[in-house]
Order: sequence, then C-alpha cells, then structure tokens
Amino acid sequence: MWISVLSTVRRCPFGVGTGQTLTCKASYTVPSTVTGAAVVNTATVTSPSDSTLPSPAASTVAINYPVVVPPPVTPPVIVASLVAPPVVPQMLNPVAPALLFDTRVDEPQGLVVLTKKVYGGTAELKVKVTGVGGVPETGASAVSLNVTAVSPVGTGFVTVYPCGTQPGVSSLNYSAGQIVANAVIAPVSASGEICLYSSADTNLIGDLNSWIATAAGFSATTPARLVDTRVGEAHGLIPVTKKLYGGTTELQVRVAGVGGVSTTGVAAVSLNVTAVSPVGTGFVTVYPCGTRPGVSSLNYTNGQIVANAVIAPVSATGDICLYSRLIPTC
Repeated sequence: MWISVLSTVRRCPFGVGTGQTLTCKASYTVPSTVTGAAVVNTATVTSPSDSTLPSPAASTVAINYPVVVPPPVTPPVIVASLVAPPVVPQMLNPVAPALLFDTRVDEPQGLVVLTKKVYGGTAELKVKVTGVGGVPETGASAVSLNVTAVSPVGTGFVTVYPCGTQPGVSSLNYSAGQIVANAVIAPVSASGEICLYSSADTNLIGDLNSWIATAAGFSATTPARLVDTRVGEAHGLIPVTKKLYGGTTELQVRVAGVGGVSTTGVAAVSLNVTAVSPVGTGFVTVYPCGTRPGVSSLNYTNGQIVANAVIAPVSATGDICLYSRLIPTC
C-alpha cells in the first residue's frame, strides 16, 4: 500500500549532480487512520537536475513513502458459556400457599383431587404431595402443612405420617363438632406421599405452604411419642415421672440421641406438643433450658386438649425444657 505524506526532512547536501541519488532520512507520523504509530523510514529521491533539488533553506518536500501497514489485528473470539449456577434448595422452601386437599362433599377440590367423604378409623387419607403446588417431584424430605379437622363425630386426634407403619402420635386433637387446625411438618414417603389417620370420622383440610429439601440441614425421622406425663398411659421414648407439670415444676427432656435424632450437631427439633386437661387457662413454653424466654409455644384453657407444632432449639447438652404456667384470672 502506498500513501502520500508531507514530511519534514533533514537538509540534504546541496549541489548533487543530475542523475545522482539523494538519500535523506525522514521521521514522520503515519495518520492514525493507518496505524497511529510513529515510524522512521528511508526515502530515496532521484533528482533529474540540480535545479529540482530542495533549496538548503527548504524545510519540507513532498515524497511518496512506501508504508507497510500491518494487517488489522483480529481480536480473539471468546466464547463465554453463560450457564446459570444450579439452584440449591434451602432447608425451608416456601411456595404460594394453596389448598392441597379438602374432603368436604360440597366444597371445591384442592390441588389434589380425592374422594369426597369423611375419613376415620380404617379409612385413611393418602395424598401425593410431591410434584404438586411447587413441591419438586424429587428432593423433598418433608412438607409443611396446616391441617384442619372439621366437624368430627367424636373426641379424637389426627396423625399425619409418611404412610407405611402408623406411629402412635397425634398431629392435632379435636372434640366432637369442633373445627380445629394445627401446623404440621410431615415427612414424605419414598413415593412422595403422606397419610392422614383420624381416630374418629371427620372431614380433613390440608393447606400447603412450604417444603423441606433432602440433605439441606433437616433430617426427617419416623414420628414417635417422645414423652407422655399422663398417669396410666404408656411411656414414650423417654420415661418420665408421671404427674402434672406446671409453675416451678418444669419438664426437662433429653432429645439428642433419641428416636433417630443425632447425638451431636443438633440445633433444633420439630415437635408436636399437646396440653391435656389443664386445670386452668395458660400457656406452655418450650425452650433450650437455661434462661426461660417470655414467649408461649401453645395456649390452652381449662380442661382443653390442645396441640401445636413447635420448632424447639436444643441446648448444648441436647436437652429441651417445657414450662407450663396458669394465667391468673380476676
């Protein structure tokens, strides 16, 4: 490629004869549109006669310089693979709250279509919960539900469990004609199902609000009775003194290493706590022993049977404490 530039040159010797070769060294800047770089080059001017040579006082001369323009540098093509990192489920994964099921005859179906009737005794309710309402088909170890018993025909309880062998525990308790609900964290079977057993015939409603991921800090265990303080009833996994507890008489329970709970590394346990036939109105506080907080885990009235789901922090020694207090009335 050739370009014409106007360049400042060194004053050349005067008097060079015709046909002689005049060699001058010139420094010039190639326009930025070419290379944008300073170049030193040598140009040879052949003069046909002395009169055509630049005067000693001349400072510039137009010369055609051969300029080698380097080929354009093609930047390397960088192919970036924009792959989103995998979404790692948290321990508790909320979903849009939704009606999962409703057994009442004259009410709409929930996300799961089932036979509309009362359930109780040998007529258990089995519900597929994975792949429904935002719960994944795989990777869920438990679901968080609000379970409601509507108009049971007698006093009894509901057990929510991962099907298979029915455990001797209650998830909520009711009396005849009541409408009573409780929050339940229900482990899911290998086939993605939960079962609901009611000791008396009742309508059942389940509302879904979240699911718990497998191996995300939550370890599902087979539901089991941990303690039972009632005189005349069987002990749970941990034998305790059979009596009423309340006021300064607290119940301390070791949960680490019991019923499938690890002996170490346990931050909290999920429990269903039930107050049975209290002698007045009051509340129960479940806490990791030590300093007792001014909060309630469930509230009761005189003679009631009431349950509530509780996530109970565990002490450094693996214990929980249960404190029951009556509220003075005027």
